[in-house]
Amino acid sequence: MQKNDRAFIGFVGLHIANTNLPGSPCVEIGWRLHRYRWAKGFATEAAEKALEYAFVQLQLTQLMSLPLS
Repeated sequence: MQKNDRAFIGFVGLHIANTNLPGSPCVEIGWRLHRYRWAKGFATEAAEKALEYAFVQLQLTQLMSLPLS
């Protein structure tokens, strides 16, 4: 796979978490990637762009990222 082949590997995005989470309501950054794409830097690269968008374009002051349990 090459970076420019446009293959769907999952998603990264922002979500308004209104559930009973610590700090709710809040905006959470999350991702779901196909397992065969793990450990290749895709989540890191996409999360950095999502963070930039959240803070620069949306002018948010904080984000949360919570581990799955």
